[in-house]
Amino acid sequence: MITIANMGVICALGDNKKDVLRGLLNGSTAGMHETDPLIKGKRTFTGRVDSALPIVPENLKEFNCRNNQFIVAAYNQIRDDIEKARVRF
Repeated sequence: MITIANMGVICALGDNKKDVLRGLLNGSTAGMHETDPLIKGKRTFTGRVDSALPIVPENLKEFNCRNNQFIVAAYNQIRDDIEKARVRF
């Protein structure tokens, strides 16, 4: 079994574990933005990642989209751990 005891995270609270934890503990709403009403007659807010996102690598350009940019951002945070596991196993 291969275990990687680390994680990458990117969300409306931040683009790294430290910022996300700080936002959670402080009750931050900085990443929340009012959007077009999702429910008629109600103000609605959604979380939005405002951080700059990395480019999907050239060899995967056919899969370039915002969701995959999130994956690349999270991967970049734990790349060293993944590489160590890859070499070891």
